[in-house]
Amino acid sequence: MKAIPSDSSLRTEVAIALETTGVVSGQFGMSEAYERKRKEVLDWLTDPDERVQHFAKWYIADLERMRDAEHRRAEEEITLRKFQYGEE
Repeated sequence: MKAIPSDSSLRTEVAIALETTGVVSGQFGMSEAYERKRKEVLDWLTDPDERVQHFAKWYIADLERMRDAEHRRAEEEITLRKFQYGEE
């Protein structure tokens, strides 16, 4: 991130590459994967380079947003399934 200006479109491409998770499983698989990714980059917040810190704040906020959205989606899916097929 030191070499990429904060207003560059490459910043988004780097974030997309970092977000790749591979195979996930379970109803909360994506939410859990985003949380793992978030934890992996927390140290970047204390990097001596301000550009890395700035990217980390932006990237972590994005991961948190996606994690929370996936968690809500999974909860809604579970609720709908229980409604359609009854409680387990």
